Amino acid sequence: MREYGLLVGLTIAQLPFLAVLIVGTVFLAIRRSRLAGRSVALAFSGLGVLLLGSVAGVVWSIALPQILINSDLGVSDYGAVVWGGSAALSVLETVGIGLLVGAVLGGAPPAVPAPTSQWSSVG
Repeated sequence: MREYGLLVGLTIAQLPFLAVLIVGTVFLAIRRSRLAGRSVALAFSGLGVLLLGSVAGVVWSIALPQILINSDLGVSDYGAVVWGGSAALSVLETVGIGLLVGAVLGGAPPAVPAPTSQWSSVG
C-alpha cells in the first residue's frame, strides 16, 4: 500500500511537466502543417523521449528503495546503482531536449522576401 502512496505522490509531482508535454504535443499536432516534416518527427520524438524519461523517473524512484532493500549489495555498490539509474535518466532527458532543439533549428521555413511593388509610398 505504501508503494501506491509513493506512486501517487511522485505522479502528482510530475504533473506540471506532464502537462507541458501533453500541451506541447497537442499544439504540435494542431500546427504541424507549419513545420517541415522532419521537424515534426523530431519534435514528436523529443516529446516522446521526455515522456518516457518522466515515467522512467517515477518507476526508478519507486523501484530504487526496493532494489536497495532486497539486494545483497555492499555500501559501495549502492552508489553505483544510484549513479547508473541517474545516468540513464539523464541520457533520456538529454536526448529528448536534443531532439526538440533539432526540431526547432531544423524547422524554420526558408525566409520569403517581401514582395516589392513598382509603386513607391514615398510622398
